[in-house]
Amino acid sequence: MIPVRPQIEPADFDDKVRKPGNAWLQAHPDVDPSKYRNFWTACLGEMADLYGHTCAYLAIYFDSVYGADSVDHFIPKSDPTNGKRLAYEWSNYRFCCLGENRKKRTKVPPLDPFDPLMKQDSFFINFADGSIYPNPGYDETYKQKCWDTIEALQLDRPECRKMRKRHFKKYADKKVSLDDLKEDSPFVYQEIVRQGL
Repeated sequence: MIPVRPQIEPADFDDKVRKPGNAWLQAHPDVDPSKYRNFWTACLGEMADLYGHTCAYLAIYFDSVYGADSVDHFIPKSDPTNGKRLAYEWSNYRFCCLGENRKKRTKVPPLDPFDPLMKQDSFFINFADGSIYPNPGYDETYKQKCWDTIEALQLDRPECRKMRKRHFKKYADKKVSLDDLKEDSPFVYQEIVRQGL
């Protein structure tokens, strides 16, 4: 995971998502959060374009044609304090692949890729096995936030390790260029540059 620059909400977001969503909530005040109407899908295409079809958590490009793009509510809809208030707010949405959204579920990781205080090099990759770990140069408190984020988002699960290792191997085998990786796998790209590989 690397920092992501938040994009300004689309001009029609208020009319397509916020207003109808909040009106629906007013008409259904006691509905279970899992049953909220998914007005946010109306902005999914624009969101994908604005974020370069790159998952906020895995930092990989993926095409919408696969049907795997989704809107994650960083503060989950089920959050008792802010879930309802943020359910239809652009600032609470993270563009991500569906699999990662399902892994996150209702968790709130300590590090948010949209947070300007998240450090660019929070995580390092071991290309021998694709694993990730906190940058050892940071203090113990920040490193623990990194570990807790890895756990909350399951960023070091076997599939993620294989993916990062595969992306690096394609580069090492000269099947893709560094410029290709910058677009398709920006976290792997960042680590290749940092490690001087």
